[in-house]
Amino acid sequence: MKMGLFDVIGPVIHGPSSNHTGGVNRLGYLAYCFMGKTPEHVHFLCHPLNITGYSGQHTDVALLAGCLGIREYDPRSAKAMDLAVKQGLTFDFSALDESVHRNSYYVHADVDGFPWEIDGTSPGGAFIGISAVNGVAVDYDGSGWIYYFGDPGLKLKKEEAEAAVKSLGISAVSTACGPHAGLGQVLIETPDALSEEKAEALEKALCPEGAKVKRAVPPIRNIVVRADSVPCYSSFAEMVEDAEKIGIFEAACKYEASLSGATPERIMEEALMELEVEEISTARGLKGDNDLIAGFAGGSDAKKLAELGASGRSICGPVFNSAMAKSLAMAEISASAGRIVASPTSGSAGTLPGTVFAAAERFGSSREEQAKAYAVAALMGCLMSKECMFTGSGGGCMGEIGCAAAMAAAAACYLAGGTPTQIVNACAIALKNSFGLTCDPAAPPVEIPCIKRNAMGAALALMGAELGLAGVESAVPMDDVIIAFRNIQDNLPVCMRAGGNGGLSMTATGRRMQKEWNEKVASMVRAER
Repeated sequence: MKMGLFDVIGPVIHGPSSNHTGGVNRLGYLAYCFMGKTPEHVHFLCHPLNITGYSGQHTDVALLAGCLGIREYDPRSAKAMDLAVKQGLTFDFSALDESVHRNSYYVHADVDGFPWEIDGTSPGGAFIGISAVNGVAVDYDGSGWIYYFGDPGLKLKKEEAEAAVKSLGISAVSTACGPHAGLGQVLIETPDALSEEKAEALEKALCPEGAKVKRAVPPIRNIVVRADSVPCYSSFAEMVEDAEKIGIFEAACKYEASLSGATPERIMEEALMELEVEEISTARGLKGDNDLIAGFAGGSDAKKLAELGASGRSICGPVFNSAMAKSLAMAEISASAGRIVASPTSGSAGTLPGTVFAAAERFGSSREEQAKAYAVAALMGCLMSKECMFTGSGGGCMGEIGCAAAMAAAAACYLAGGTPTQIVNACAIALKNSFGLTCDPAAPPVEIPCIKRNAMGAALALMGAELGLAGVESAVPMDDVIIAFRNIQDNLPVCMRAGGNGGLSMTATGRRMQKEWNEKVASMVRAER
């Protein structure tokens, strides 16, 4: 999937997990759009690995939020369990076969006597993929509009449906057909919304007597990357050559425009919105007493670190201390199911804002300059995504904290006035020094060592930024660094990719925490029922 700037830094979601919380909220919301309203009861299905711990990741809360028509960025999302009770929405969970994708989540419900089945995955970073709608295979990532028509008399084959679409001059990304519950079904994805007249003409072409069931499902991505788009840069080397002429923020805008058509003004609007979310959550996190879901880590560690910095006793100095404290603050908010920006994931949500806010304090950077730094960091992530996996389950913590540190290094170097070449060197140096970082949480919640890893990411970012700004070059160019990065990710043992049976998780402390966690989750499930 092609990634735009705000797919890498974004979306705004609630923690603690970008795949088990943010992404599944999106899946639930898309199911709501297909169903047309909130059902009375919904049946959720997931991989057996997630069936015992979904409450602890707030997966049930996020899915319910979506089914209530609440988006992942809406503050009401975190309160969806209470809202579901008030609305009379009930639910249950069951396990899928082990052969499905590890992060599969299915939403099945009857609405007005019609059974809806929305099957999808939430692989990480709040990305989603819908693989089937009512048994019809699709490949939908939330980029376009889906027009759904279901009717007993609809018996068109795919070729016939495609011809009908083409005859109306509609540009379709994909067309899928199949039967379900006595209805023939056609699903058409378009890059843009159809006018009311065009949608009516399409319905008439497919169902002359009108469709019994019809839906128009909107894109889930805030800024949509067009399916037919071609990125203007295919490598870091190509980007740097251009950025040295036009400026690296301008290169970021050029890259995004080549994918989505977004203007620099629209890019700044989105970046400033994300910045505001980060500012509010970081300030809240620094107050301490953050209510972590599991409570294995301290909820006031960010506050303690900031207080040390203010005391004059800090070993590291104000910038270093501030970056780590703010990174911890955001990570604690994420682990408390608070509102954050996936950067690139929920587990690494603290590294970028912590680093940027500290650098901005150091240089007196305006909010607009900080927003531009976010765009520059996102450009690094977009080019990294050609090779790098951003999820811990896919490629270890080097994919989360490592990539976040590399992007944050670029952002800090930008705020310090670095050239495009220096910025990319800062990014490469930080990324190389994250190689081999494992995802081995002591217990399933995103707390240990995840929260403090964000502070480590900020430290790594400042190191990369300092070296890059000094003119230190990465002996291995960034385009080669990301190839090496992916090679290491592919060769990490499964137990070091959130497997739950390696590293910290296999220690006596880890086993004790897992036992305590399982007991807590069981009590949470009982309380819900």
